[in-house]
Amino acid sequence: MLDRTVPMIGLAMRLDSLQNLPAFPLPDAYGWRFYRPGDRAVWTQIEASAGEFDKPSDGIAAFERYFPEASLLPGRMLFLTEKDVPFATATAWFDDA
Repeated sequence: MLDRTVPMIGLAMRLDSLQNLPAFPLPDAYGWRFYRPGDRAVWTQIEASAGEFDKPSDGIAAFERYFPEASLLPGRMLFLTEKDVPFATATAWFDDA
């Protein structure tokens, strides 16, 4: 469950070059894949399981607010999978600052 008493701290990472990145192989049962059209529900379910939302409709509204240009997600949102089932997500998005 998400502990809402802990303050949210924004995090931004920057990498000037994608050259010479190390490889970290995953164990056999695990993998990753990029966002596919229709994965809004997958993202919402993962975030809800972490306690991010009180109800599913909150997750849908958050997705629309966080990612207004969903057409860009296939190259920016990753899902970690176990036996091809997504269980975690990370997204590289724009800095609004």
